[in-house]
Amino acid sequence: MDLVIKNGTLVTASEIMAADIGVKDGKIAAIAASIDGGTRTIDATGHYVFTAGVEIHTHLDGILHGMRTVDDWYVSSVGAAFGGTATIVDFPMPGKDQTLQGIVDEFTERAAGKSIADFAFTPIVNRFTEEIYQEIPVLIENG
Repeated sequence: MDLVIKNGTLVTASEIMAADIGVKDGKIAAIAASIDGGTRTIDATGHYVFTAGVEIHTHLDGILHGMRTVDDWYVSSVGAAFGGTATIVDFPMPGKDQTLQGIVDEFTERAAGKSIADFAFTPIVNRFTEEIYQEIPVLIENG
């Protein structure tokens, strides 16, 4: 193991337990009552251990209510990572004649190569037309 986190209280999606975590190549490779032999060991005695979090509502590098946000993808994602967040979900607002897919494409381009975190988008539906309604299932299918 490259890293062993020992003696912590592990919090998963389904349970809370006393366990050690073994990390290999940046991924959790083992969870067990006791793991020894890591290249690096962190003693988490008295601490909760969580997997990385998801920030589910941000407004990064875009126009919102006529004002430009000051946060860019690189600085925001570094800050998020230092706080234990691995995924950022942004809420971009389409322009007057912009489609939902258009704003998702634009923001994907803004974040790509800058964000060190995973990212996703939930575009704001700021008007409701038949065309917008038809886009929603396509966006879901496209992830």
